[in-house]
Parts: sequence; C-alpha cells; structure tokens
Amino acid sequence: MAVATRNAANVVDLSLPTFPSCPIVNTNPGADAVIRLARTIPELRALLVLEHGHVVADYTRSSPDVDPMVPREVISTTKSWLGLIIGQMIQDSLVRLDESLGEIFADPDVWRSHKTTTEEDLEFRKSITVKELLTMTSGLQLPPTTTDANGNEQWSDGGGTLSEALLEPLIVRSAAQSFHYLGANNILSYIVSQRTAFASPRKYLEAKVFPWLGIPHDAIGWQQNKEGMELAFYGLSMTLTHMAKLGQLFLQGGRSSAAHSLVDGDWVAASTCPQSGNTDYGYLWWVYPTMFCAQGLGGQDVCVCPRTDRVIVQQRDFNFARGKDDVGSAMGLAALALSPDLLFTADRCRD
Repeated sequence: MAVATRNAANVVDLSLPTFPSCPIVNTNPGADAVIRLARTIPELRALLVLEHGHVVADYTRSSPDVDPMVPREVISTTKSWLGLIIGQMIQDSLVRLDESLGEIFADPDVWRSHKTTTEEDLEFRKSITVKELLTMTSGLQLPPTTTDANGNEQWSDGGGTLSEALLEPLIVRSAAQSFHYLGANNILSYIVSQRTAFASPRKYLEAKVFPWLGIPHDAIGWQQNKEGMELAFYGLSMTLTHMAKLGQLFLQGGRSSAAHSLVDGDWVAASTCPQSGNTDYGYLWWVYPTMFCAQGLGGQDVCVCPRTDRVIVQQRDFNFARGKDDVGSAMGLAALALSPDLLFTADRCRD
C-alpha cells in the first residue's frame, strides 16, 4: 500500500502534546456510527478517530477502571515502534536490511549455549538478516512454553539475554511457507544497543523520537528482560493519544511536522506494503487492501487509511478465551471508521 503524498500545509505538528479537536467532534454522522458500534463492544475501553490530523470521534467506556490518560500495554504494537527505530538506523547507515546476525554480533561468546546446538543450526541463525526479522521470514518460532511451580503456563519473553534471544527460538524450515509470525523475541532490541549510542530502545526513542512526537519520557512503561533490556516485540505501555502519534506519523509519510522528517518516506512506504512474498505483512506492520495496522493482541490497534486520511486507535480488555473474536471485532470497527462511505466532515476543521 502506497502512502499518499501530503502537502506540507496539511501536516500536523506531532510535537504538540495533543491533537487538535474539531468543533464537530462526536457530533457528526461518522462519529455517530462509530460510537454506536463501540457501545455494543463490552471489551472496548477507548477509541480515537483522526481525520486530517484532527480528532473527529472519541469514545471512553463508562467504567471506574477506564482512564484514557493512563498508559496501557499495547502488546505487539510495540513491534511497529521497533520498526520505526530500525528505519532510522538504516537511514543513518547504522545497519543494513541485508546484514546478518552473524555480522552484527561477531563476538563468538554470544553464540555459545549450555544447550546442544548443531553447527548447521548455528550457521542458519547467523545467516538470518535484519529484513527477515522485520518481515517474519526468519524461520524463528517461539520456544515451547514451560510450567512454573504452581502449574501455570509460562511463555517466553523473547530472551532474557542476547544469547537466549539468538539461540532459544525454534527453527522452522518450510519451502511452502516462509512467513512464520514470531510473537516474542528481543534480537532487535540488542541490535539497537549494539549499533547506536543508546543502551536500549527506550533510551533511543527518548532521545531521537519522542521529543518530535510530544511524548514525555516518563509517560510510557516498558517491560524489561532479566538483564534490564526492553522487550522488542511486546511490553510497551502508552496512552491512546501516544499510540495515535505513530499512526499519524506514518500517515504523514514520516514527517513529524511540515518542517521535519523523522523517518524517510521511502521507509514508511516499504514498511506498509507487502514484503518478502508476504501477502499482508510489511516491516512489522500488518497490511490490508484499504489500511495498514500496528496490531496488539486482543485489539490494541493503530490502523491507518491514506485514502481517507484517517487514523483509528483502540484499546481493549483482553481475554485469551475470546482473542480471535476480539481481532475480528477490532478490524470490523477499524474498517467502519476508515471507510470512505462514512463522513466526518473534518474539512471544516482544517486550519
């Protein structure tokens, strides 16, 4: 999916703390339809719809435990923030898409494991490229779950150390299917640490991204592994507005304001169109015929439609028992809000 070219006069300044609101917010035909559907979804906590960078609809479930100003875990939407970092690093010639893990992590000690690893297995892992990690075509899969002392199932956090991140995932080799979604892995976090002046993804974002997006460094949370590295593929917590900043940035072709490009527009376009033979996945973004999305388990989503110049952001309660239903519901709500058949008349809100 190509991102539409935008006139500089129509680019919203994302360094401001909030988005401008239309006088017609929640009092327009589009908002009526979106909020009517939102009220039928008990798991939905809050949503925000932007058109031309202005808030045209917002909804917060009436519940004492729902506050849209409190950061919530966005789960796999974290991946798309890592994709932004890698795009900037490529732009700054700090890493290459075709660079292999063996080239990036040349220290032989990080490739040693207490578990038996065959030479063939090791060479396969070392040959994995940055592009393959971004497109979910690396052949890596989550390691088996374990059980704690209380009998509770424990999922991998993506590797408690660099060596664990490199060596613990299973390897899946399939000539018929190259795409294998990897839910948790921290290799990209360690690439940020290895190739930049910043110790972790959080430190990188605080210095090079958040100031341009109006996100205070203390306004987010981020889970870490056992040695203090932020998780790469989930674990970030932020507010609905801060989630929307990522969507609007990509809608604006990587420009955080009319005068400043945060990431190259070519990277945005490549990230949000199918890559490596995938039909619906770019560089850590899901790609659909009419929109592209940063999606978190259970409906913690940022979806963008260049055609209608809109962004919708959702936060939901998550229940493993109905996870698949939540995904369908979230995509249905996003498709409605982003449809050209729905009118918010935000042209009245342009400066």
